[in-house]
Amino acid sequence: MGRRENLDACEGNFFAARLAVAKEEYKDALARLNECLKHRPVFSHAFMLRSNVNAALGSEHASIEDAQKAKSLNPMDGDIAKVLAFVLYRRNLKLGDNASSDQIIETKTALLRAVALNPTEWRLQSLYAEYISEENPHGALAIRQRLQKTAPSVENALLLGKMAIKVALREENAGQKKALFDIAASSFEKARAMEPQNRAVLDNYAEYYRLTGQK
Repeated sequence: MGRRENLDACEGNFFAARLAVAKEEYKDALARLNECLKHRPVFSHAFMLRSNVNAALGSEHASIEDAQKAKSLNPMDGDIAKVLAFVLYRRNLKLGDNASSDQIIETKTALLRAVALNPTEWRLQSLYAEYISEENPHGALAIRQRLQKTAPSVENALLLGKMAIKVALREENAGQKKALFDIAASSFEKARAMEPQNRAVLDNYAEYYRLTGQK
């Protein structure tokens, strides 16, 4: 159907590629997308999809290049911004301490842009909070507090509690340290109220008690 009517302006190859991705037939999807881009060399969503395909095939460099190309063609597209942020985040996660300062800044900028273009997607904000937690722990904590307020869940409560403890352990001011531990306790209590038997919640609550010397 797509090929006969050329609805995607590349002889049905884009639609065929999407179908191949759904079937996890990534090599076929890549071939289809390569053909599609011969017909439409400025098709941003084809580059975005090819970025995902290359990532699935383990071609990290090609995946990043495709995501960057998609972003250059369509800089205000929220889906493209997400793909670029995720591929750069995965790269830096893989590099660990070997990530350069330029790569760290590039990823932070991409995450911030993705958050701005997808303001209702709390998982993106959560990822951004985690990414900046080392250089800006209080800023990251504020994001986690806002997320738990606007999208309350066991996961968000648990992540807030863990970050509050992380910041508390570095805090030298006794009053601030206590306030941070109180945030952690409140978060874990809310998480436990939602899922009393959740093992991760119970383990983190136990760790809180250990760190604060409570029983």
